[in-house]
Amino acid sequence: MEDDLAAAMAMSLEPAAGHPDPGPAAAAVATLQANAAVLAEAGSVSILSTLLNNLVKNPAEEKFRRVKLANAKISKALSCPGAEDLLLAAGFTKTGETLEVPADRPAEQVKAQAEQAMEALSALCGDFVLAAQFRAEGEVRCVAALREGGVAFAGMDNLVHLCHPPAPETRVLSGHQRRAGVDGVLALCDGDDSVDVVSAGRDGTIIFWREGEAVESIKGHGENIQGTNVHVVSALGRTSDGRLISGGWDKTVRVWKGDQPPVIMAGHDIAINAVAGLDSGDIVSGSGDQTIGVWRDGQKLRSLPAKQVVRALCACGGTLVAAGGNDGVVRLWDTAAGQAVAERQVAPSYVLALARRQTGEIAAGTSDGQVFILVHEGSSLRQSADFQVCGEVYGLSFLPNGDLAVACGDCSCTVWTRSLARAAPQAIREEFGARAAALAATRAPAVGGGVGASGGGGGASYDFTFPVEFGSQKFSLSWNRGEDPKAVAERFIRESQLDSRHTGDVVAFVMQAMQQQGAQHGQGMQGIQGGAKDFNFPVEVADGRRLTISWNRGDDPQQVALDFARQHGGIGAAELPDIANFIQQASGQPGPVPTFQQAAPAPTPVMQQQLVQQITAMGFPDAMARSALEAANWDIESAISRLLG
Repeated sequence: MEDDLAAAMAMSLEPAAGHPDPGPAAAAVATLQANAAVLAEAGSVSILSTLLNNLVKNPAEEKFRRVKLANAKISKALSCPGAEDLLLAAGFTKTGETLEVPADRPAEQVKAQAEQAMEALSALCGDFVLAAQFRAEGEVRCVAALREGGVAFAGMDNLVHLCHPPAPETRVLSGHQRRAGVDGVLALCDGDDSVDVVSAGRDGTIIFWREGEAVESIKGHGENIQGTNVHVVSALGRTSDGRLISGGWDKTVRVWKGDQPPVIMAGHDIAINAVAGLDSGDIVSGSGDQTIGVWRDGQKLRSLPAKQVVRALCACGGTLVAAGGNDGVVRLWDTAAGQAVAERQVAPSYVLALARRQTGEIAAGTSDGQVFILVHEGSSLRQSADFQVCGEVYGLSFLPNGDLAVACGDCSCTVWTRSLARAAPQAIREEFGARAAALAATRAPAVGGGVGASGGGGGASYDFTFPVEFGSQKFSLSWNRGEDPKAVAERFIRESQLDSRHTGDVVAFVMQAMQQQGAQHGQGMQGIQGGAKDFNFPVEVADGRRLTISWNRGDDPQQVALDFARQHGGIGAAELPDIANFIQQASGQPGPVPTFQQAAPAPTPVMQQQLVQQITAMGFPDAMARSALEAANWDIESAISRLLG
């Protein structure tokens, strides 16, 4: 079959007289986009791209100037309305069972016609370029496309922002409140016939917005459930019939409809990070318990073994759902069959966000600031494009026109397009590209960040990475916040192909490093010795100066910040906590650095046990809960935030 396709694509075609009008090509692409479901099923974009690209690269080759319509793959691709019209607009004419361009057509003219058609088709499959960027006062954690073509984004500033690219203005919606000392809008969902957008977050409130006003708010997560932060709503979605889905830290999924009591579905062991409604009518939920729940009519049908913390989901038509999590792999699951049908490792870091376009493309965003565009082909996911942003990708949403909105950890929402007509000015794109490239180049083995206006940062595959020596061999020992030390040790032994009898030594080392919060860490371990690694980061301070801050692993962040301020002068005391916080995060040392005061004493053993019990009530193992609390200096809010991501 592949040989038949190659042969069909290698046969010639006859051109229409004169240059094709770019108008018909654009009209053909608009028709393709209007038939998104058929387009994805027929695989038209890939076939059209190949046919046109053959002519662009080899316009004089006879084999690329005729296409056999009898070929099964080509026939299926051209069955989508607009597909054949695009080839006709490119200069092809239909003659019986072939599309042809005459042999006497000059190669330069053939190439120009094909390039014009490719330019029109790029709105569906070309490279993404920056179209617009919007700022917030805190990390942007979620984004949703509005029905009329606008964008809603929200995050840790407790605000919902509305914008309509390319217009630079944003409208700010205020309604979410600080609760238990924390802020954050964690989820957004598109509206319906009655509202424009729905938001939810750390305050446990779900707010319905219409024309910039909060018209309704509901609560329910965590009621009558013991535990800390069980009220938090972490995910929103829609069922196939338009009902609202919510998921929360109380480990429940809820479906809401009007004034009726919600349908409550319980069955996960750890907080829920993502929900989605499938075309089949089923609901799926992803959790920190490393499973994907599949629900129907309020009952759990099955549990899919993700084997990784699930952080993102998106429906992919029928019974298919894409999932991403801590292992950097995007997996496509058939929820009816209960098995993964395709997968792709996109990065060594977390996959934090997923979105699907009606044409079938899947966008995946990672904790190291990369966005990948994937296409499902048979039993594989093919990467068709990628680009870099300036912070963690917490949310993604395709707009009706095919543009892609990105919620980013550098306090921004950016919009990306394949249409040069909607692209940002070249100077802005180049400046953004340089910033993103510099950030990628300075990635350390721990989560990076920025100071002042530089903001944000990309991460690596783990929150903590230490160079270690085992005998004469050198390795990297890595783990994420909240991981069980035994699981870390077993992974290290397995991946390093070491004898399992050394597992106990590795466990002891990891536990000691966790307790010391990333300080000097080679003590008390037989067989493994810690090493040191320097950090060098470009930063921008409040007065606009671009400086470089450097330190060694294990250095005290507060002392490094003070030395940096003394060295360069003109850095106010108010900046020191931010600088120290950045150093601590970039070094992989958990926990915020809010002030330069001496840390409060650790709670008593009785109080410690009470804090541990509050977290284990959320479904976390005792050892994991205690490790997270110790890493967060026994601040329960910080510990829970690290465990739940």
